Amino acid sequence: MTDYELTASDILALLRPYVEAREQRDAYAGQVERLASLIKGYLDAHTGEEMYDGEAGIIAKLQERHASPTYEPASMPPELIDRLHKAGALGVSPALLRALEGQEIADLVKPYARPGSVTRALTVVVARPLTREWTVVGARPPWV
Repeated sequence: MTDYELTASDILALLRPYVEAREQRDAYAGQVERLASLIKGYLDAHTGEEMYDGEAGIIAKLQERHASPTYEPASMPPELIDRLHKAGALGVSPALLRALEGQEIADLVKPYARPGSVTRALTVVVARPLTREWTVVGARPPWV
């Protein structure tokens, strides 16, 4: 059996380990955030300093990361705006429309909205404590 030929009972057997791993991940994520905040706070206060744990071989330092450049269409010549439009490089985003909410232009653009793409997300919900055993493969529990 390959990874792509799982049965319903195989999937049911994966649900409990999935939920347990997710809970551990969430618990550790909080710890990682707290520790990272302490380390980053120290390094922010000591510009250019690197921390090196020679015994463990761990180096901690701050790394500058530059965001993508932004462009100001309002300062561009109309010919360039027209060329960008014809090339399909200009768009209207939901964030832009939220920023323009209440202005006439936002209302003028709304009729041109088209549905976005659809994705499918895995949702696993713990309906009862994890001590409950399932005996019938594919059976729907009475409380759902």
